[in-house]
Amino acid sequence: MRAPRLLEREAELATISASVAEAVGGRGRLLVVEGQAGIGKSRLLEAARLAAAEQGFAVLSARCSELERSVAFGAVRQLFEARVASGAVGPLDGASALAAPVFDPGGFDAQPDRDALLARLHGLYWLAASLAAAAPVALIVDDVQWADEASLRYLRYLAPRLADMRVVAVVATRPADDPTASPGIPVLLTDPDAAIVRPTPLSPAAVRTLVDEALGAAADESFAAACAEATGGNPFLLGELVAAAAAQGLPATRAAVEDVRRLGPAGVAAAILERMRRLAPNAAILARALAVLGDGSSVRDVAAFAAVAGADALETARRLEAAALVDAADGGLRFVHPIVLQAVYRDMTAVERGEWHAAAAAFVAGRGGEPEAVAAHLLLAPPAGDRATVDALRGAAARAEAVGDPATAAALLDRALREPPDRDELAETLLELGRAEVESGAPAAVDRLERCMALEPPPRVLLDAAEVLADHLVFAGRAVAAADVLEEARGRLGDDPEAERRLRALLATVGHVDVRVRRRLMPMLRGFVDPGGPARDADEVLAFTVLATTASLDDNDGERAADLALRALRAPADERLDRVSASARITLSVTLMALEEHGAADAVLTGLLDLARRAGARVRVVGLTAARALVRMRHGRVASAEADGLAALELLPDAHGAEMLAHAGLAAAVLAGIERDRPRAVLEALLDDAEAWLDEWLLPYGQVLVARGELLLADGDAASALACFEACDRDEPGWGGRAPALLPWRSGAARCLAALGRDADAAALAADELALARAFGR
Repeated sequence: MRAPRLLEREAELATISASVAEAVGGRGRLLVVEGQAGIGKSRLLEAARLAAAEQGFAVLSARCSELERSVAFGAVRQLFEARVASGAVGPLDGASALAAPVFDPGGFDAQPDRDALLARLHGLYWLAASLAAAAPVALIVDDVQWADEASLRYLRYLAPRLADMRVVAVVATRPADDPTASPGIPVLLTDPDAAIVRPTPLSPAAVRTLVDEALGAAADESFAAACAEATGGNPFLLGELVAAAAAQGLPATRAAVEDVRRLGPAGVAAAILERMRRLAPNAAILARALAVLGDGSSVRDVAAFAAVAGADALETARRLEAAALVDAADGGLRFVHPIVLQAVYRDMTAVERGEWHAAAAAFVAGRGGEPEAVAAHLLLAPPAGDRATVDALRGAAARAEAVGDPATAAALLDRALREPPDRDELAETLLELGRAEVESGAPAAVDRLERCMALEPPPRVLLDAAEVLADHLVFAGRAVAAADVLEEARGRLGDDPEAERRLRALLATVGHVDVRVRRRLMPMLRGFVDPGGPARDADEVLAFTVLATTASLDDNDGERAADLALRALRAPADERLDRVSASARITLSVTLMALEEHGAADAVLTGLLDLARRAGARVRVVGLTAARALVRMRHGRVASAEADGLAALELLPDAHGAEMLAHAGLAAAVLAGIERDRPRAVLEALLDDAEAWLDEWLLPYGQVLVARGELLLADGDAASALACFEACDRDEPGWGGRAPALLPWRSGAARCLAALGRDADAAALAADELALARAFGR
């Protein structure tokens, strides 16, 4: 049965038309069509495509599938790849060049920059903007509940930027609670910049109209009511139910009511399979081959995979299309609806599906298919202890990392781990998996990296695993555990001078984050020697960072600290940003803030931030944005400080491991909010969040105490504010309390004391602050 006409969708069509019209005028938007399978989402997307085409839009379409969820940027590639390959968008240069690895992951370094996703998203944004400069653009994506995570991130990244673009994005998804839906769907559905359209089930009157039209005659009222009850007003199920009833010769009368009720949705799937089997001897096997290979496969490939002769396959495909079970367009076959595909796919047992996918992986590889396509089948095939499978999955994971999709890389490497790798590859696979899980925010990362280190891996692998694990732990607020990891690695690699140098510097930077670790490592911190000149490599950047921070916090020597920090920053950009650990980069940024060279510090941080964004380094972006918020607040740039502090918090969900710095940035946002008279409840909620997350031993906790004191003082509670400020008076230089530009608690406490009438105490604290500032010499 062909699709019935659209009924009771006037409001949805009006919203689509309005969105298309607004995009023509330069005000784009994201429009999400949400509903259960068969409710008519694809029909509404087709209406959007036609409406956009009539207005002269360049229409780019994609249809997601469960099989392609492991293909990084799979949906995005469907949208843009043909135009990029044809040169229709011109060369990918400028900002859009950041998207180039999405379309040619094999052409980029197999050891990619970490956290490359933001760079790819930014490049894809500019690619869409370039297209929209020539003509308005419509991005149509169906079944987005099955989209790969990177493509979902792109839609979320694009949504708030569409308001100034001639781009309308229309996507269809099943509800967030659908068991097959991606975890990213709820975020998409709650996006404040998205318009949500939710088509409802058809009314009994509409069902009656469509039943009469399908049968070409008036059905009995009870028969139509039974159809409405059995399908719940679902348009696709209704069409298939009426077709199944007609195929069984059921009359459209009261006599067939019980038969119709027995059919229901489950009966519809059985009826689809039975109808398919009756079409031709090879119909079922060809349909299975298509269900496994995936929608869009060519008739030739489906026939070869199913081992069906070419002429027979063409005739069978023609019959399947005539029966409205598949569509044949642009040389490819696809099922008319995911319900049909699922009926065919679920008709196989789990064991059968696994064996089919194993065969499909070999078939696709034999035909020169992309590594991602081979890996998509391997993910669904049973483990077999095959070395080639491990290599294929690791290769596909490296390509996913290259395009900035560590979540997909982690899924591929987790599957490789279950193959499993041989002993020589196991440690490297665990390291790759742990790194991908750190970057994607998976909680299993620590376990993977600890297991890697426990395997007695080669020195290079052990050193890399220790650094990745320590970095993750320190910015998860677990600096003590991070130090333990590095000291263990140092003990095991003691005969390697290069490893010793690197691990000492990493340990030292961890020590500048947590007071407990700093006390423990103080003898080592005092053992660093100035190598002279500007930093020449990553290890010297780490060494200069340690020396500059020690000069600032312990020695109160601003001139020497400034000299050391600036020499660290003169290292080559790739060394400074791509190899030095995140903890060292942020420690150096905090030292620059303590130097009170606000203009210079802002310029340095902004330059670092630009490079971090271009590299797609999410953790660095959050940390540097938060640090810049504190600098700008000290400089009196209140609006910018607030924007940076809140931006760091906004970026945090996509930057697991940056929580400590993001919450430090909240302190700047609160201080700015006090100046800008923001609602007290909002500011208190920000501080509550920061205080709940930060450990009191961590350096950023002092920033939160100062912000809390300022908020209480602004509310007139000088006594409570004084307690907050005085909590910063700790006998530990590393906590920052001796650096007025880093933690100006004495100034705040002096104002509280003055408000309480304790003028002598206030004057004494103010004098102390002034003396420290003069001694620092900055």
